[in-house]
Amino acid sequence: PHAPIAHLVGISLVSVLVVLIGFDGLSVLAGTIDKEQMRSTHGLAGPLLAILTKYLQPAFFAYAAFRYRAMGSRQARNSLWFIGLCTLVCGAALGGKASGLIAILPGLIALYWSGVSVTRFAFFTVLVLLFLVGAAWLFDRDLIEAEGSGDLLSYLVYRAFVLSSEGALYVGSSLLNGQLDIRYAPTLLEWFGKSVVVRLIDDPANLHLYGFSTAVTANIYPDLIDRINSGEWNITPTAFVEFLVMGGLFAPAAGGLACGAIAAGLMNRVDANLREGATRSAALITSYIVLVYLGWISSGGVANLVHPIVLLGLG
Repeated sequence: PHAPIAHLVGISLVSVLVVLIGFDGLSVLAGTIDKEQMRSTHGLAGPLLAILTKYLQPAFFAYAAFRYRAMGSRQARNSLWFIGLCTLVCGAALGGKASGLIAILPGLIALYWSGVSVTRFAFFTVLVLLFLVGAAWLFDRDLIEAEGSGDLLSYLVYRAFVLSSEGALYVGSSLLNGQLDIRYAPTLLEWFGKSVVVRLIDDPANLHLYGFSTAVTANIYPDLIDRINSGEWNITPTAFVEFLVMGGLFAPAAGGLACGAIAAGLMNRVDANLREGATRSAALITSYIVLVYLGWISSGGVANLVHPIVLLGLG
């Protein structure tokens, strides 16, 4: 009865070794290279790294969590947490402040699909905050110093609340004043991925036009276009901002209702799969909800909902 999870232990171990050694994730964790260097040096193998770390391994953890809920043995629990640790390391090796946490989130949600106590929720919240502080110190020290603050906590608060809200404030006020200058259609080309767009569009100075978050960021900060094009920096505009750009001031209301209905439908599908014993399908849908759907709501870029890497990783 433990074979499905035991099998994933071996797969997860291989995943960690591939990411840390094959893709030089150890250097990212050690701080000797940054995340952009890691992603830009693997060429055609880059999508494989994204599929493995962003989708496959998190989906393995979600599947193991659902299987553990059905079995509940100590052996299965030990296997589950080993898979979760491998997933955390794979995600953290991408070099993002929250990439490790995002990677394990589908598995944690699967594990507590029926609900979680207030005490346990508070415990996980503290762990998340500590992890974010540690990841920011590890990966973003140079950026913090370059911005002149030198204050880690202030930097995190600024990134979490100010940068995530200024897109909505800027786009909303620009719409009211009739001064919004963001062309939405070119941003849909990010469906092909940045590496493909770079090859298709021989216009490196305007690379920011072909991604939603970069287009919004460049519109707000035209003096920082070089940093935006290099992938060094951008804000998080959210789906709310995307609705504003797509349809005007009243579009977020209709978009919000649609988002809620879609989320409810996806969660109901997970419940149905669990009742039917379709654990693999439940894990894939849970992973899609967390990694793709909620990722789009928090970051914008509707093309990412059906990105080829998503379809390969979770299809």
